[in-house]
Amino acid sequence: MGNNKSHSSLLNVEEKPYMSNTSWTLHHAAFKGQPDRKVSLFKSTQSEKSSTLEKCAKNLMLHRHPNILKYVASWTAGGHTFLATEEVTPLAHVIAKQTPLQICIGLQSVLKAVNFLHDKALSSHNNICQTSVYVTPEGYWKLGGLEYLCRFSDLSARFLADSHQGRYERGISPNEESRIPQPPSAIDQYAFGILTEEVLKTRDEDVPGMADFLHTAITQLQAVDCKLRPSIETLLEHSFFTHEFITIHNFLTELPLKTSSEKQTFFRDLPCSLSEFNGEAVASQLGVLLLSRIVMLDSTAQQHLLPRILTPKSCDDSIGLFAEQTYRDHISPRLITIFHVRDIQVRLTLLKYFSMFCDMFTIPQLNSHIIPELLVGVMDLNDELVAATLRALADLVPILGAATVIGGKRAKHFSDGRPKVNPVSKAGRKS
Repeated sequence: MGNNKSHSSLLNVEEKPYMSNTSWTLHHAAFKGQPDRKVSLFKSTQSEKSSTLEKCAKNLMLHRHPNILKYVASWTAGGHTFLATEEVTPLAHVIAKQTPLQICIGLQSVLKAVNFLHDKALSSHNNICQTSVYVTPEGYWKLGGLEYLCRFSDLSARFLADSHQGRYERGISPNEESRIPQPPSAIDQYAFGILTEEVLKTRDEDVPGMADFLHTAITQLQAVDCKLRPSIETLLEHSFFTHEFITIHNFLTELPLKTSSEKQTFFRDLPCSLSEFNGEAVASQLGVLLLSRIVMLDSTAQQHLLPRILTPKSCDDSIGLFAEQTYRDHISPRLITIFHVRDIQVRLTLLKYFSMFCDMFTIPQLNSHIIPELLVGVMDLNDELVAATLRALADLVPILGAATVIGGKRAKHFSDGRPKVNPVSKAGRKS
């Protein structure tokens, strides 16, 4: 952990917090000169030598996992502890707008993080609740709140008593004050049952296995007898987390681990599978994964999947998977990000379908993001890239006008040599 003010000087921090509790305030922040490089900044409200936020920072730095809140930096200054993480929003701020499918994927992410802590770190989280879960701009749930994390071997009645006040009261296992739950993992199993009940109890059942999983959370995970609570591994095998949409999501997140044969079969079948689901759900939940670098560089995906992803569905016979409004809401923002990637093969893939989706951007998006990147491509040494970029610029002329696309002064150098046709005067027409 740093012990100087240099970290603070690198950030532009919004003074007003967007969340606070007795231990810390949470602020939006971005690196100076890099407004697109955003982080979330936690600032302790305590000035004692070892704050709960400092403990959280140390545990986040030590326990790295795709489903655990990503640590960026931490330091002390002015009697406060600061923790910078990836940009996130507290789950409590967005849970009301989350669909059952988003919650399903999110709960699975939390379970995977807890399973990692139990199985690999041999530790319990001890405060699983909504305030310990954060959501990234892409919609991924991340487990944070590691200030009360404790190794199983160090878990004691004293530790549980000392941490009781700061933990979520409703998520504390019954009779914890009289004896340490056995096995110790039962602490997190009970709290996860409470979390599941809170986020699912008012939702309509439109995800396979949801009602049964909610019943499991209430009747088994919250059982007074710790030994009756199902293990995290058992929960991950529940039908709520093994239906087709989740299977697709998991395969996409685990692509680097798949064989070439597995990826070929997956990408050939994927367009048909995705067409069975609601386009809005697919775009919002899978859009980032479907347009990841590893997908865009895969030859089978380029042949079978990307034409369906990059082509908007403008009519019933269109090959596209996403209606135009869905495309603008979820796919276009991702494409803007990808246009900033300086990889020839990725750029050529985008340019191949540019004429199909260029009108899915707003005029400001084209002027601020797309045009500048295309002009960089024109100046590249790769002739194929230059040729494809020039064709893309031509596609923008009807949208932005030639003056915007090519710049500079324009003049009329060509005449129209077509024979002129005299229009029939109204007087000469028959009434």
